[in-house]
Amino acid sequence: MRLAGVLFFSALLFFSACKLDTTIGPEKKAETSGSTPTTNTGFYSRYIAIGDSQTAGYTNDGLYNWGIYNSFPNIFAGSLEGSGLKTFNQPLFSIAQMNGTGFMELKGTDANGQPLIVRDTLKTAIRGSINISGSGTMQLLSKFTGDNDNFGVAGLKVADISNTQTGNTNRYFERLLPLNAPANNTSYVDFITSKPFGFFTLNLGTNDVFGYAAGGGVKPLALTDKTTFNTSYTLLVNKLTANGAKGVLTTIPDVSALPFFTATKLADILTKAKVISPTFDKLYIEAKQSIDVGQDGYEVRAATSADLLLLSLNVSQIGKQVSTTHGAQYYGLSPYAPIENKWILDVNEKTIASDYITAYNTSIRTLASTKALALFDAYAFFNDVKKGTTVQGISVSSNYLTGGLFSLDGVHLSPRGNAILANMYVAVTNAKYGTTLKEAKLSDYSAN
Repeated sequence: MRLAGVLFFSALLFFSACKLDTTIGPEKKAETSGSTPTTNTGFYSRYIAIGDSQTAGYTNDGLYNWGIYNSFPNIFAGSLEGSGLKTFNQPLFSIAQMNGTGFMELKGTDANGQPLIVRDTLKTAIRGSINISGSGTMQLLSKFTGDNDNFGVAGLKVADISNTQTGNTNRYFERLLPLNAPANNTSYVDFITSKPFGFFTLNLGTNDVFGYAAGGGVKPLALTDKTTFNTSYTLLVNKLTANGAKGVLTTIPDVSALPFFTATKLADILTKAKVISPTFDKLYIEAKQSIDVGQDGYEVRAATSADLLLLSLNVSQIGKQVSTTHGAQYYGLSPYAPIENKWILDVNEKTIASDYITAYNTSIRTLASTKALALFDAYAFFNDVKKGTTVQGISVSSNYLTGGLFSLDGVHLSPRGNAILANMYVAVTNAKYGTTLKEAKLSDYSAN
């Protein structure tokens, strides 16, 4: 998942009453309480992590060393240290370029008590750019050439794994490959399996639906065909297990479990609207008329609580006068000046996204069963956590800024969220393979 360039105006308007957790955790360590060697540990000699941005350590809308250090694979690898794993290498940036792509940073609150979120663009790792046909300019990141065990690639889809051109169109994969774009011709699946390994975690598939959902459902082609997903995912798992490797598969979370889709509240917007005029009691949106993916008809209607207002929606513009064919109208508060569909995942689009997630997860669960692999049900986990829970005596939820689980981008996890995720992998690994790996200590990891 990637959110580069997204501005989170909602956060700046509706969270003045939030108490922010700014606890600082370990910057460079993935500490655990240790592992007890067991008899079933031969496959831990080399562990590789397969996935997208969540695996890579992408956080706060950026890929940078702090996030990579605190990635869930690095924390999980710490639990394997006493069970045969000697090293776990990650594609870090140099110290001089430690901030990678740049990232969002919480700088306290402004004079009005609103969270002050800025982007840190110092010490970045941009080495140039290249023009991609049909996609515009792609900034290139500094190459990583060392040993690597974390193959998380931001923006990667299951549909991309066999495409030999992905290394020329995805800068996060391009930085891991030896050649410079556009000369790469190695597929992701061949790249990650080029050296022997005994254990893997596979957390991939979110991007096959996320691009559609995060874009307000306006790009149906961003969805990966269900049959294509099943075929590609099966190919990947077959390749990973061809030489007897063990591992953990991961289901895809429901979009409604992510703060990016839930933090902006309709009720909060209407409360602000009534300050302009007590008569403003509806928010008008462009909404999809059908649950048919290929049907593009939209209607203007009042938003309901079943519609998801995206965190990328600039709520500060709602209520401002704009010119329309019906004269000056209040943006979002008049049916003649509705909020564009790209800022909303309406109820029909949400139904479409959920349908694809269900199909993808069926493929994942079936493969875990037929291949006798462990399964981490992230779909169920994140649905449970969004209600709020206590882990190791620490309260966490999916609440934006205050829940302790997600980073500032509302999609990717905080260090503490990654530690919780790593512990879930520990739990399912122990249950499936009879090991006694121990959990990471959550209090060692920051909530933001």
